[in-house]
Amino acid sequence: MSRFSQWGMSEDDIPADTSEYSEAHMSDLSDEADAANAFVADLPTSEQLGQELQSELEREGYRRRLLVTLATLIVVAAVSVLVATLFLPVLQIYGTSMAPTLDSGDTVLSIKSSSY
Repeated sequence: MSRFSQWGMSEDDIPADTSEYSEAHMSDLSDEADAANAFVADLPTSEQLGQELQSELEREGYRRRLLVTLATLIVVAAVSVLVATLFLPVLQIYGTSMAPTLDSGDTVLSIKSSSY
């Protein structure tokens, strides 16, 4: 039994002159190693990755604070409009029926209540 039979090969499958094969193979390996080294050289360092992560987190935090602030302002504006409309209507006086206390064109803030 041949030592190459476990891989489905015989000794006849191995070329007699392997020096040329080895040099070509070593050249290919050297090229692959150079390509791998160039690829690794292009990768960012862990410090650069940490700085980029910190920058993205700050940007995300800024966006979140901006959205929360805008949402809060919209809610406050909506609540103030509802309160002003339902509970504190602003009225403008037309005519002279309430003179001399109120003149035509005066603005009055009235408070709605259930009792008179």
